[in-house]
Amino acid sequence: MASRHRRRRARTASTRFESNQRPSLQVTMTEVPVAPEFSRPGLDPDVIRALQALDDLVRDMRIDVEVPIGVTDADSAVQRYLIYLSMLVDSVVADIGMSAMIKNDVMVLTKLRMLIEYSTKGAYYDEHPDYALYMLTIGEAKDILHKLEDANTDPQAIANAQIAVAELKGRFPSVAHFHRLKFDQLMTTYATRNDYVWVYRAPSSLLHGDPEGMRTLFKRLPNGNERLVLEFPFEQVNAMLVDAANNCLRFCGHFIGRFKPDNKALIARAHSVRLRFLHLLLKHPYGCTDEMLEVVRKEIAES
Repeated sequence: MASRHRRRRARTASTRFESNQRPSLQVTMTEVPVAPEFSRPGLDPDVIRALQALDDLVRDMRIDVEVPIGVTDADSAVQRYLIYLSMLVDSVVADIGMSAMIKNDVMVLTKLRMLIEYSTKGAYYDEHPDYALYMLTIGEAKDILHKLEDANTDPQAIANAQIAVAELKGRFPSVAHFHRLKFDQLMTTYATRNDYVWVYRAPSSLLHGDPEGMRTLFKRLPNGNERLVLEFPFEQVNAMLVDAANNCLRFCGHFIGRFKPDNKALIARAHSVRLRFLHLLLKHPYGCTDEMLEVVRKEIAES
């Protein structure tokens, strides 16, 4: 998972959650136009152009993709889930670069967190088709039932939902014993526990408006007070965009492998975009350890 390249650790209550301090990378202060009257010095134009190429890839990989009308087996479950996720991934990728250009760095962070979730779920469902079958049938029906129960809905509606769950268990007995997995179980299949806590759960506090999120947005002043800070260091913003792209590319690999495994041109194109972002990761090593960067260099050398 691309998020492994950004490690975070807890600070005191008076400071933000930040990546481990690394020497800042010198980035050319190029102005990237966002509109005739706006520009943002420090945002790497190479990253923005690469994001546009990635956005094109996400759009084109979905061309002429069809899925079954309903879920009949594990394969159809995976197909339906991946095409559904692809729309969510497409929406975030198309927007995250613009968020950075208009200095909405809080949304860059939360969208990176969203892409980590989409990438992880897409990979897990693709690699565990039986789990996908459960979640798109019995699991979905249980979710609906639980919502009806929590809302104190009409008893007949609840009874109907209970019948639906029972019918699906009878229709798909091979996965009737499954249960929904917590997200940490999914993510730690591909990343470390440290990544899960600081790269996924810490930004989640902002997404949910939890008080913990204040640590990210308040900066201590010399006079002892604090000030709200909505713009992050551009080294961090560039790095977050690169990580977001690498998470998206992980999803793209599963999507293309499932729907277009014989499309050599598309596979080569995805590989090219992947290499582009690996080089950009080396260019923007904010939060990386030397060991992490060595893994990236090795992958580039073997490509």
